[in-house]
Amino acid sequence: MTTVDPLSRFNEYVQASFRNGMATVEKLHQSAVEIPIDMATELGFAREKADFIKDTHRRILKDVYGAVCGAHEDIGALVVQQVGELRTLANDLGATRESDKKTTDGARRQRRDDTQSPRGGGKPAKTS
Repeated sequence: MTTVDPLSRFNEYVQASFRNGMATVEKLHQSAVEIPIDMATELGFAREKADFIKDTHRRILKDVYGAVCGAHEDIGALVVQQVGELRTLANDLGATRESDKKTTDGARRQRRDDTQSPRGGGKPAKTS
């Protein structure tokens, strides 16, 4: 069974929330643009021209908001990747530190053993 990294799940949640928010803003933006166009149509502006302007504006908004969402997703993916690399580095450093600690502890024990061993010299003999 595969486990999902909590950071990846959080990133997916943030991305989905961002996309939903951007979709709402895009709809509000489109509505705000259509109001004066609809008013102009009621005052005699040609319906075909009004529809052309609305369609053009919808395509532009779709491209702009799509690009913003895409960039946001790319940044989120990059953050997840970098955090993963930092975790790996931290684990590697922790393993190195643990290895260094064991080596240092081993060297300390060896020095202690050498000074207490009869062959290692032990305490210097007293001279009168």
